Amino acid sequence: MTESTENEVVGDYNILQNVAKTISDIIDDKQTSEIIPTVTSIQQYANLSVQSQVLFLRLYLRKRAWLKQKQISYREVPDVASAITELVDNDFLEQISESTRPALPCLLMLLSLSEMKILCKTFNAKPGNKTQMCENIQKLCKNQKTLFGSTNSLRVRVEKKCLQLLGDMVKVLDKPAHTLDKVLVLSFPQYLFTYEEDSQTSVSGRGHLSRVLLSQFGIAASYPEYEVRFSKPLFSSAYQLDTFLSACQQEAECWEALDKKDWTNAAKLHDNIIGRFKDMISTAEKLGWDDNMSYMEQYTEIYVFARILRQCVSVLKRLKRYTDAVELLKLLLQYRPMRHRRGDWWEELCLVYNHHLKDEESAIAAAKEGLQDTDIKDCTKIALDYRLSRLDPSYESDWSYSPKTVTIEVVAIEGSGTAANSRNIYVGHNDGKTYLCTVEDGALNYYKSNYNYAEGFHCEGSIVSTMFCILFWDVIFSDVDNVFYNKYQYCPLDFHTDTFYFKRSKLIEERLDFIVSADDTKFEVFIDKAWDDNFNVGCSGLNWDLFKDLSQLKRCIACITRPKLKLLLKEYCREMRSKRGGLPDLSIWDYETKRFIMVEVKGPGDTIRNNQKCWMKFLQSAGISSELCNVKPISSKKLTV
Repeated sequence: MTESTENEVVGDYNILQNVAKTISDIIDDKQTSEIIPTVTSIQQYANLSVQSQVLFLRLYLRKRAWLKQKQISYREVPDVASAITELVDNDFLEQISESTRPALPCLLMLLSLSEMKILCKTFNAKPGNKTQMCENIQKLCKNQKTLFGSTNSLRVRVEKKCLQLLGDMVKVLDKPAHTLDKVLVLSFPQYLFTYEEDSQTSVSGRGHLSRVLLSQFGIAASYPEYEVRFSKPLFSSAYQLDTFLSACQQEAECWEALDKKDWTNAAKLHDNIIGRFKDMISTAEKLGWDDNMSYMEQYTEIYVFARILRQCVSVLKRLKRYTDAVELLKLLLQYRPMRHRRGDWWEELCLVYNHHLKDEESAIAAAKEGLQDTDIKDCTKIALDYRLSRLDPSYESDWSYSPKTVTIEVVAIEGSGTAANSRNIYVGHNDGKTYLCTVEDGALNYYKSNYNYAEGFHCEGSIVSTMFCILFWDVIFSDVDNVFYNKYQYCPLDFHTDTFYFKRSKLIEERLDFIVSADDTKFEVFIDKAWDDNFNVGCSGLNWDLFKDLSQLKRCIACITRPKLKLLLKEYCREMRSKRGGLPDLSIWDYETKRFIMVEVKGPGDTIRNNQKCWMKFLQSAGISSELCNVKPISSKKLTV
C-alpha cells in the first residue's frame, strides 16, 4: 500500500469514526430514548469496537439483503471477520443458517451464475440463463414427491446445497435497522422533504445517513457553520413520531398506486384517512393556527395526510367522483399550514364545478371567493382572474399585462422535433465552433452574436438564488430559534416557507438598505468577504459554479445596478417558495455598455406560464429589462438528421 493510499484509508476511517461517534451520542441522548423506546435495542452500539461501528454503518447503507461474507471488504475495516462476529453477538447482524435461511426462490437468486450451474449439474436440472435455471430447479422440487415429508426430500437437499455454495452470509437485522431509521429521521429532519415541490416524503434512514456522509467525504458541499438552538422539538412524543411515520408509509403506498395507475387503491387511501383528517382539522381550528411556526407542521401526521389527499383530487376526478372531489377541496382549503397550495385548490374547485358538474354559478362563486383569499399568490390570481372573465362576461379583469415580445430565427436540424413530445435541436456557434444545443442556448447564442452581449447564462432562477445566498449568508444562518436542529443543514428549516422573511425582516431590510446605500469601496469589501469566507460551502439554492469567478459576479451586479438588485432580491425572499420558479430562462449582460436583460425563451408550441408572467411584470415595474423571445426554427440544408 502506497503512502497516499494509507492516508486515504486513515481519512476515510476518521470520517466514518466521527459519524459513528455522532450516532452513538444521538442514541444515548435522553430525548431519543423518550421518543423512541426501542432505542434500547441499539444502545450497545456505543460499546462496540470502532471497526464494528463502521462496518455496521456500511452494511446499514446497503440494500437490506443477505450478503456473502467473503465479498464484504472495506479499507477502513481491517478485520471484517471479527467485526462481523461482534455484530452478530450483539444482535446487529444475523448469519444465514438452516433456521434463518430464506425461502428457496430467494436462496436461488443469491447464487452467482457459476454457482447456479453447479447446482443444476448436481441435480440434473436443465441448464440455461440464470432465470431459466431458477425456474427449472423450482419445477424439479415441485414435481418430486415424497411420503411423510422426509428430510431427504429433494427440496431440502437443494436448500442445503445452496447454503453450501453460498458459504457464510450475513444480513442486518430488521429491529436495529428500523430503530436506526427512526433515530436518523428524528435527528436529521431536514432530509425528509423537497420543499419546492411537496414531493414524496423520504423516511429512509439510509438516505439521511448517505447525505451526511457525502459531505464528510467531500462528494457534496461542506456544511455551513451556525448555532444549533431549539426550544421546541420537532417530535415531542413517541406517538407523534409513530403517527407521522405511519402517515409517510401510507403516502408511499399512494405514490406506488399512482405510479401503477391503480386509481381504485389510491381512492381507498382517500376513503381510509378522510374521516381522521376532518377530525384533526376540527381540533386544530379550535386551538388556532400558529402561522409563525407553520413550517413545523410538515413533521405531523395531518400535514402528510394533506399531501396524500392533494394527490387524491385527481384520482377522484378519474373515477368520476366529482362531488367527493369538491368536498375534499373545500376541506383542504380549511388547512392553513399548506396555504402555498390554496391558489391551486381554488382553481381546481372552479374547474370541477364548471367542467364536470356543469354548475356555472358555483364556479363563479368559487373564483370570486378565491380572488379574495389573501393567502393565494399572484400567479394563481391570474388563473382565477382569467377563468372568471370567461365565466362572467360582466366581470372586469384586474390583470392586464403583455410582456415585450420579440421573434428570432435560429437554425435547427431538419427532422428534429417532429416526434410526439420531442423538442427541436438547434445549432449554436461559439469561438468559431458549431455545436448542437437547446432552444434556450440557441437564443443565448443569438443575443450574444446579434446584440453584442458579452456574458450570460441559461440558468433561470439560479442566478437570483445564488446572489441572494452570497449577499445574505449571515442572515440566512443567523441565530433564530427552532430552525437549526443539527449541524448537517444546508439551510434553516423555514428557508422555503413564508415565515423565513417575517422571522428575519429587520435583518433582511437592513441588508437590502446596505446594498443600495453602501459606497463602492464598502460594498466591494463586503462582497469579497462574503465570497471568500463561504466559497464552496453548501447552501440551498446556491450554485458556486454559476459564476466563473468573483469578478464576473461583480460585473453582473454592476449591470443590474444595486437599486434594482435590491428590488429583485426583496421580491424573491418575501415569497421564496413560490418565487423560485418562473424567472426568465436567460440572464445576459454587457459590462462595457452596462446593459442587463432577462429573457424568457419559448420554442414552437410553448406558451408562457402564469408564474413567468408575474415575474416579467415585476421586472418591468422594477425597471429591469426583460422580454419574451419566441424562437422560430429555420432549416439548414447542410445539417440533417
